[in-house]
Amino acid sequence: MTGGGTFRRAFRLVVLITLVAAAFGFESVPLRAAEPDIAAQSAIVIDAGTGAVLYARNPDEPWAPASLTKIAIALVALESAPLDQRLTVEQYDLVGEASMGLAAGDELTLETALYGLLLPSGNDAAMTIARNLGALPGDSPKESVDRFMRRTNLMLERMGLRNTYLLNPHGLDQPGHRSTARDLALVTREALQDPTFRRIIGSPIYQDGHYALQQSNRLLGSYPGLIGGKTGITDGCGYCLMEAAERDGRTVIAVLLGSTAEAWYQDAETLLDYGFAQLAQGSAGQPAPAEIQAAPARSSDAASTGDAEFTQTATATGTVPSPTAALPSPQPATGLIVRREAPDVAVVHPAAAPEEKSEAWRWPVSALLAMGAALALVTTYPTVLGLGSLLWQRRQRARRCASEHRLRRGVAEVRLTADARARGSISTRSRTAAVQWQPPAGASGPAGQPRVVTFNAAEAITSRAIKLARRGDYHAAESEFRRALRVDASYDFTRCPGFWSMPPAGYVLAARAYRAVRRGRDARTLLTVVRLSFGSTPLLEAELDQASAIAEPPDSPVRQVIDRRLARSGQPG
Repeated sequence: MTGGGTFRRAFRLVVLITLVAAAFGFESVPLRAAEPDIAAQSAIVIDAGTGAVLYARNPDEPWAPASLTKIAIALVALESAPLDQRLTVEQYDLVGEASMGLAAGDELTLETALYGLLLPSGNDAAMTIARNLGALPGDSPKESVDRFMRRTNLMLERMGLRNTYLLNPHGLDQPGHRSTARDLALVTREALQDPTFRRIIGSPIYQDGHYALQQSNRLLGSYPGLIGGKTGITDGCGYCLMEAAERDGRTVIAVLLGSTAEAWYQDAETLLDYGFAQLAQGSAGQPAPAEIQAAPARSSDAASTGDAEFTQTATATGTVPSPTAALPSPQPATGLIVRREAPDVAVVHPAAAPEEKSEAWRWPVSALLAMGAALALVTTYPTVLGLGSLLWQRRQRARRCASEHRLRRGVAEVRLTADARARGSISTRSRTAAVQWQPPAGASGPAGQPRVVTFNAAEAITSRAIKLARRGDYHAAESEFRRALRVDASYDFTRCPGFWSMPPAGYVLAARAYRAVRRGRDARTLLTVVRLSFGSTPLLEAELDQASAIAEPPDSPVRQVIDRRLARSGQPG
């Protein structure tokens, strides 16, 4: 009876496994969401987590980005200065149309200016941020704004966005000021990683006692899961929007350009709905066929004029080859079919998958294999359980031994440290102190020996100077740079963490400190880097002349570091 009961249970288990295997032998075909019906001329929807394109219509066609420009401006500002940095307002900053209500002579924090930039889309806030954060001593307002825009375009280049070139911080139409839906979505994806940016674009209002600002994005509060967005309207762009929303831990970004006053918010909702539908179906990374045009883009040699054009080559992302080249159809290498509609327009479709041969024999074979595996498991399960229990006991015993070993080693190291201190083997000096540090378990290093970490007072002072410069307190920053060199006259500022994140004026202050200790060559080299990166000013040239008047000292570490930076940029020292 016992043997018969065991056999019946095994038989039922085998039948169950066979049915499950047969069920998995048939593939289900998910239904595809309906194509979005939108008025926008250019649009894209991406998964913010992976960057996968969920939908695209002319995503690489150049457009005037209007106030979506301010997304990039906010990103550079957040990377350049702390939120409590004080900004001053000049008459030059008061550009018309959208405004947060600034007046010449006002003083406000960067945080308040960012709210004014992103909520009411203030052009005055954009100019105030760019002029203050781009300024070098002796700059005119225009030179300061232009320097900030050069820094913005360098950031876009580092992100790999070659179809965007921004000439002003507010986004008003200007020849050569351009971007694409794809580039704006990728800039937004980067900006959303900053919690301050997310908090600001998701705020319906902002008040600080002096300014009362209201959100211009009407979709906020009406679309489920909306993180926030940015509006933009110009004659050259039409009605444009960026909207980002989150559901079930997934974030979708939609950018649309060239819509209408009646349709732009409905377009945004349609695109977000479509993006979430694509994610729910697991079809991320397989965008619908899209008409793609060869778009002008800036070459490295013509970056300042914005007149250079290029023709894209066909890739798996759906770009189009030169109008003079033949368009192959189909393209087995990329899985795309490209059909020419005009000299500069092509339609890209996924190539039909080749018909696979019938392989109906697979699921019966899989079922038989599953039956055999189930029978083997039923007949040998006591042995399997016994082996598993034995392995578990051995593993637990090994863990206990390792724990006891680490405990004994820690006690021994504490004794060694106490003996070393008793013998006076660790000396204290006025400028550099040595401290004992016990490495965690598994860290590299000789067993049983404490690791010695050095603390450099000059580096700590330099770090404070960098923070002061980022905050805009230049007088105190210069004093700290000089104090660091009084502690250690040979210290290299460029090796201090965060040194290369200062505003331009900070590097001038560091160069003055070098000059104060007769390190003229280091001062001149640092000022040369500032001139190459941010442009020249009369005050900067005067600083260079004073540094050149100091006798040449031997090569220093800072010169070696900056020489390498100059070599990479192809500029003379």
